[in-house]
Amino acid sequence: MKYTKTLSTTLFATLLILSGCQTAPTDTATTAIALKKTASLTAADSQLTKGLMHIDDNHAVLTVAPDTYLLDSFVIPFAQPYYILVRKQDGKPFIKHAAEVVAIDYIKPRGCTEPLVRRPDLDKQSADASHYLIGVAC
Repeated sequence: MKYTKTLSTTLFATLLILSGCQTAPTDTATTAIALKKTASLTAADSQLTKGLMHIDDNHAVLTVAPDTYLLDSFVIPFAQPYYILVRKQDGKPFIKHAAEVVAIDYIKPRGCTEPLVRRPDLDKQSADASHYLIGVAC
C-alpha cells in the first residue's frame, strides 16, 4: 500500500509539473508593445547601435521643454557599460550636451546600483547630429 501511495504522489507531482510546462500563454499586448518599441528605431539608430543588444523595457519619451526626446538603452551582454540612444522626436539635430544630460537622468533609476561613471570614450553620433549614443557605466 505504501508503494502505491508513493507512486501516485510522484505521478501526480510529475503530471503537475509537466502540465505547467507545456505551453506558455501568449501575451499579445506585451508583444505588440515590444515590437512597437523596436520598430521605432531607425536606420541611423542601427548604424550607431550595431553589435549592441536593445533593452525593450528601457524605452522612454521625455519632455524637457520645449523638446521631446526618445531614449533607448543598449548593452553588450555580460558587460558593464550602458549605451543610451538619445534622439529628438522631431528628428532635428541638437547639441551633444543636451543628450548627455537627458541620458544620465534617464538611466540612473533604471540600471545604476553604484555611482554613475560617464564614459565619453563610448560615445557615437550620427553625421547630422540628430542621434547620439551616450556611454555610461554604473
